[in-house]
Amino acid sequence: MKEREQEDVNAGEDAGPSYKGTSTIVWKALWKQNVKQKLKVFIWKCLHDALPVRDLIFSRTNKGNPMCGGCGESVETLEHMLLQCTKAKEIWEMAPDQWDGLVHLTDNFQKWWSAVIKAQMIRGNDEHINLTVNILWQIWKGRNDREFNQKDKEPHGIIEKASMEWMEFEEANRGRNERRIM
Repeated sequence: MKEREQEDVNAGEDAGPSYKGTSTIVWKALWKQNVKQKLKVFIWKCLHDALPVRDLIFSRTNKGNPMCGGCGESVETLEHMLLQCTKAKEIWEMAPDQWDGLVHLTDNFQKWWSAVIKAQMIRGNDEHINLTVNILWQIWKGRNDREFNQKDKEPHGIIEKASMEWMEFEEANRGRNERRIM
């Protein structure tokens, strides 16, 4: 039975609801994360190149400015906005969890995320990735505040908000799990 299950896992590596280039392991790991559902959907959208960043909007509508509103130095792609922009780099430098070994993958979010998942599996600790998801979400929200409300959030404020929301969610779930046991 175990051999059959392993064959199914290996055979399904490129099949199923995966986006091209993203393994089943990555999808399963995403949906198992202990974060808010909206954050899972956010990462899913990132992996499907479905977040409305300036470059994507410009390429689809030929309207607007594709340049990053944060730094003005590059086209605002998903990777630029979340990982490469000087504003994003400042945030990641302040983050309690570092993914320094993945800097060479920041030009491709799918590859970067896959490497984060693999690193999580090696570490055996979900906390790092759950906080990372919250930081990515807060970078996105900060970008939207800048884009639509002309409010620029400080990097330490984004880290604090991400950490606070992550800890609150962890604590709320811990209480819920304890109630289930009783």
